[in-house]
Amino acid sequence: MFKKRLAIALLLFFGLNVNAQNTVFEAYNHIIIPLQFDFQENENEDQLNSLLRHLFREDGFNAFMDKELLPFEFQDQPCKGLRVNLEHSLGKIETTVTINIYDCKNKIVFSCDGTSYDKDFKDAHQAAIRDAFRKIESANYSLKPNLGETMATEKKSLTKEERKELRKQEVREQSDLYLVNGEKQYFFPVGDKLHVYHFNAYDILAKLTPITNDSYIYNSDEIDGVITIKENGDMELEYREITSKTTQKMQFERIKKAE
Repeated sequence: MFKKRLAIALLLFFGLNVNAQNTVFEAYNHIIIPLQFDFQENENEDQLNSLLRHLFREDGFNAFMDKELLPFEFQDQPCKGLRVNLEHSLGKIETTVTINIYDCKNKIVFSCDGTSYDKDFKDAHQAAIRDAFRKIESANYSLKPNLGETMATEKKSLTKEERKELRKQEVREQSDLYLVNGEKQYFFPVGDKLHVYHFNAYDILAKLTPITNDSYIYNSDEIDGVITIKENGDMELEYREITSKTTQKMQFERIKKAE
């Protein structure tokens, strides 16, 4: 009889805990990821920070880097936001990371660990982050959008593929569309920077960092250079391929302005 009562009590306890966890994010509508964590020497070192933002967005969160300009609807709601901190521990054969999520009062509302046995520093940390993030995905958490409970419920029910399509729609609607070498590319604003998306509106080809009002540093896996905006809205990229010292130019014709 005692064992039966104990089993029921444990079920109730864990059931209440699960229910509480499933509602822990309901009071929030966005999450902030620092561009540099304490253990990093440079901003977005090894792409750990941008990886976290990507994973949170993939899982349905309104996620932003801490140096991005927040959308207007989030700017006056600091306590509706959460922030992320990443800690790491290097063992003899393993790398462990801890993702801590804080509210505006510096209280941890969720924490999870991930481990990798890769030897390379970058690969190990990225793999450990992905391992930790599986715990967030499996919990089926989703931040509530600013449009109310109905939208929150709908967003939670979306599959990863449906969230991907929503992201692509956002890129198409909020980007200037350019034609370069016969291929369409989307220039999507991220704060004062621009991300260049493939014509599929999902894969990022390059990232642009502002120099002046009409010029940007252009960085991609294959080429680096400076891109300049012309008076008519077209762009010209002056660049060198990573394997070459010869300066070349590429023209971007604007064929549609963002809606």
